[in-house]
Amino acid sequence: MDAGWEEYYDYIFPMDSTTEQPQLKLLAMAHRWKMQKESRAAATAAAADAAATAAAEVVSSGESEGESARRSAGESV
Repeated sequence: MDAGWEEYYDYIFPMDSTTEQPQLKLLAMAHRWKMQKESRAAATAAAADAAATAAAEVVSSGESEGESARRSAGESV
């Protein structure tokens, strides 16, 4: 006799909406994380590009950064 041994089958039906397969949920979460990471990287790159463009405009206008800061603070140059 098999004392302490019980065998059972756990059936998973594809049309059963109450059981969500955990591996698919994990893959969906990983995909969502990757998309968020890529969008944050693109936003950071766009912000850095805008800052570089603004810095280039200041340099091309002939002002130093100190003069630009004083002018924005309301002091005369």
